[in-house]
Amino acid sequence: MTRKTIPYWIRLTAGGLIVAVLTQVLFSDLDLIERWHAFAVDHEDWELDELPLIFLTLLIYVVVNLARHLGRAADLNADLHQEVCNREVAEAELKEAISARDAFFAAMSHDLRTPINGIKGFAEIMRNETFGPIGNEKYREYAIDIHRAASLLDGTVGQVLDVSRMYREGELKVAVEEIDLCSEIRICRDMVAGWTRADGPVSVKLECRSAIILFDQALIRRYIVNLLTNALKYAGPDAEISVRVVPDADGGIRLTVKDTGVGVDSAQVGRLTKAFSRACTNKHEYIEGAGLGLWIVKKIADAHGCGLEIDSAVGEGFSVAMTVPADRVLRPSGDCLTEAA
Repeated sequence: MTRKTIPYWIRLTAGGLIVAVLTQVLFSDLDLIERWHAFAVDHEDWELDELPLIFLTLLIYVVVNLARHLGRAADLNADLHQEVCNREVAEAELKEAISARDAFFAAMSHDLRTPINGIKGFAEIMRNETFGPIGNEKYREYAIDIHRAASLLDGTVGQVLDVSRMYREGELKVAVEEIDLCSEIRICRDMVAGWTRADGPVSVKLECRSAIILFDQALIRRYIVNLLTNALKYAGPDAEISVRVVPDADGGIRLTVKDTGVGVDSAQVGRLTKAFSRACTNKHEYIEGAGLGLWIVKKIADAHGCGLEIDSAVGEGFSVAMTVPADRVLRPSGDCLTEAA
């Protein structure tokens, strides 16, 4: 029961009882009333007769205010207790919702990726005409479109799962191992080699100085693939895409993924690493994607203590450079290898 529900007469009676008790305690044994009367008679010219009444009035005032503050403190404690209970209930409901979400994403990963992989596999068989000519060039083009759409959906499912894991764990957990950076880049380049643009298959130029670094293998692949697919979607049909690995002045490694496409306004660059943020290259053009690619790229770089620089301007392409610090480089860059595929 809070103070607001206690009747006024009860609180007034309780205050009176408190005053009575205090008066009994103060005056019963010390016989202060008689002493004060004798003192007042001896100093009659001081006019002290009303002083006890004033003191008693002040005492009542203090006691009443003390009771009021104690009541308010009780109300605050009750409200705080209720707030704690409500928060505990909300936290329990939130944990239950997060568990349900994680279970849903895990089921979605399996239930979606299994048919997606089947679609990609059969589309690739038709595209490559493995069992003989299709007979109509349009069918082959459709097979290429099916493979591309399935690859896009597979990548989107992977990004959603990455985002779910990052939000659940608070920070990205990494399993560091020795990685041959150039080898991983070639693997990622081959992963996007099946993508096509309006002017034909994707071509990625590779300029790489071989180096061994300490990195999470799955995450370095996600990092590179995200940037390559981002360049493929936004750069434009005539753009060149390149990946460059060079030594850094401080003993680290600088990995740059760059395209020579349309670029974006420099004012947009700062927000592109936020979740669900997308570059606006043409307001009348829809580009596939959830706006998670660069956000995940930034999370991966941060989790490994790497610096990330994004540089772009309208008509001047788009560049993302990650600097791997020297303490993550086991073997410095060797000879430069240049490839185009």
